[in-house]
Amino acid sequence: MNPSSFVGCHVGDVESYDDFHDLYYPIISAYHNLNAEECTHVTDMDPSKITVDLSEAAKSKVISTRIRVGRNLAAWPLNPGGTKQSRLEIA
Repeated sequence: MNPSSFVGCHVGDVESYDDFHDLYYPIISAYHNLNAEECTHVTDMDPSKITVDLSEAAKSKVISTRIRVGRNLAAWPLNPGGTKQSRLEIA
């Protein structure tokens, strides 16, 4: 149903991760090359921990940067299950 997607299956709501555990977790594990049952997600947004020192030549080529994040709003449908109205209400 979503030929432009590179994943092939979409989660419509948070409960689907549990309801369809046997389908999603092997896919998640294979995609991320990990054991999804044992992993934890660690987020550290402290910019002082960035230790890469770019050369001036490299810095001159950086036009913009982006950070992609997912939203986590309980009781709201995830994108595949959302409607135009629910997206407007979230915004």
